[in-house]
Amino acid sequence: MTAVVDGPDRKLRRTGTQVPESMPLFGPPPDGWEVTDDRLTALAADQPYGLAAYDNARPTVGITADLAGLGPDEVLVGKTPSSYKKVTEREYRKRAKDVC
Repeated sequence: MTAVVDGPDRKLRRTGTQVPESMPLFGPPPDGWEVTDDRLTALAADQPYGLAAYDNARPTVGITADLAGLGPDEVLVGKTPSSYKKVTEREYRKRAKDVC
């Protein structure tokens, strides 16, 4: 997770072959991952953030409230470069499989 404007980052790097069931925003990463930059320690209200995988960031606005509203089987996905939507984890995994 990376702040869109200049600010702290939290970057993780995959070091193994395991695919985790979930990826924590803060704290220690799952097995097979290591933290390479841990300057982001909390989310601030009304601060835009970008979530990136493979360096393809999708900026989002007001993400703290939306993250708090996610259910255990829901995921935020980029819709356009400046918006996102909530989908089920099943839909997210199906889309990821179709893309890879």
